[in-house]
Amino acid sequence: MTRKIVSPPCRPSTDRGLVSQRSIKEDRAVCFIYRFFGILMVGHFVFSIYFCWQRQALHELFWLSHISTLIGGIGALTRRPLVISVALVSLFEHHLFWLMDTVWWLISGKFPLGITAYLRDASIGDWIKSANHFFSVPFLLVLAMIQARVHKTAWIWSMMLYAALAAVSAVWLPRSANVNCALGPCEGMDRLFSDGFGIHLYPSYWYLPFIIGFNGFLNYLPVNLVLSKLIPRIRIWAQHSAHRPE
Repeated sequence: MTRKIVSPPCRPSTDRGLVSQRSIKEDRAVCFIYRFFGILMVGHFVFSIYFCWQRQALHELFWLSHISTLIGGIGALTRRPLVISVALVSLFEHHLFWLMDTVWWLISGKFPLGITAYLRDASIGDWIKSANHFFSVPFLLVLAMIQARVHKTAWIWSMMLYAALAAVSAVWLPRSANVNCALGPCEGMDRLFSDGFGIHLYPSYWYLPFIIGFNGFLNYLPVNLVLSKLIPRIRIWAQHSAHRPE
C-alpha cells in the first residue's frame, strides 16, 4: 500500500505542545516555496502581457507555454495539487525539447531541431519572455515533490487545455503566427510530421484533431503515467533517507 503524504498547511500551528520548532520551520519553508514560485510564474506572465502589448503581439500570450506557466503559478499560490499537476504535465515535454534545442545551440551554434531558431535574433525582452522555459518545469517538479503526487487524470485536463488553445489559435489568431502549431507543424517539427506521420498526405481539416490527439496520447498521457508513479516513490525514499538513523 502506498503511503499517502499530505502537504502541511500554510499556517502551521505555533503550539509547542503540538508540533516541534523544527516542524514549524519546515512548514514555513514549504509555504515560502509555494508563494515564491507562484509569484515568479504569475509575475512572468504579467511581464509577458506588457511586453507583447508593447510589440502589438498579444496573440503570443496564447501559447501553451505562457498559459500553463500562469496556471502553474495560480496552482502554487492556491496550493491546488490538480492545478499544479496539469501545468506540469502540459509543459514537461514541450519545454524539454525547447531546452534541448536551445542548449545545443548555445554550445555548438547549431539548432538540432530548429524550434528555437527565433532566439538567434532575440532581444533581451524576448529572452525574458522565453525564460519560463528554464524555470517553470523545475518549479513545478519541486512542488510536485512537496505534494508527493501528480494527479493521474492531469493528462486529460492538459489535453482539453491544449484543444481549447489550439482551437482559439486556429480560428481567431493570426495565421502567420501559427500559435500552438494549430494550423500546421511548427518550425523544426515539420520533418517529423511529414516524414514520420505523412500528415501532408491527408486533407488539412484532419490536422487539428490529429495534433490534439498526438499531444494528448503521445505526450501528456505518457508523461503523466511516468510522473504519477515516480514522484511519490522519490518523495517516500527521500523522507526515509532523511529520518534514517546514523
